[in-house]
Amino acid sequence: AQIDAPASTAEPTTLTYTVNAAAGDLVNIYSKYKGINLYSITWTPDDSGGGSVVIDDTDCITTEYNADFSNATTFPNGDFTDVKTIEKVTYTAASDKKMTFDTGAGRVKFNGGSTVENGIPINRSISFKVVSPGTITHKIISGSSSDASRMATVILVTVTADGKKVTKLYEGACPTASSAAAVTTNITAEHLEGITEAAVVYIYVGAAVNCYNLGFKPAE
Repeated sequence: AQIDAPASTAEPTTLTYTVNAAAGDLVNIYSKYKGINLYSITWTPDDSGGGSVVIDDTDCITTEYNADFSNATTFPNGDFTDVKTIEKVTYTAASDKKMTFDTGAGRVKFNGGSTVENGIPINRSISFKVVSPGTITHKIISGSSSDASRMATVILVTVTADGKKVTKLYEGACPTASSAAAVTTNITAEHLEGITEAAVVYIYVGAAVNCYNLGFKPAE
């Protein structure tokens, strides 16, 4: 809806709107002009559909993000065999499943395939949390210039009143040249409908590949 703001000498105006929003949708309030003051916002969920949950998770990516894997200050160059969370993104290695930050080449090396249990990787994976629809950008390149069959998979794990669900968002063979274009994968409001906690994006792989680009842009 579009409204005319009252003059500064007038009493604050209370406006009420019914918003037909699904889980994960964004409600934006903005002004095309300066000098507008907003005193309060109240959101009243409609419980007729079984209740609504407001998810407040500070570990989620809620603004546009792009990893800079060439930054050795942010991504310490070298192998690691533990779990590292950097800029709200988690890189999960293990004692026998090392990963590598290769800042000279601006990439993360998986060094081999991920271990997957019940559809979810437990090592050699990259993951992050979201609570809104948006676009994932990823460029994952084969670790062998002669093997274009190595696979990368992106999944979304959601929890609703019905339980946990694993949704495959993307699966494809990795190109062999780092000059290849990045891939975009969308998370929709339908993917997030009814979630009771933050959804988790996981990237896992079938063999040694390298991630050169990773980003997430929430929908506007």
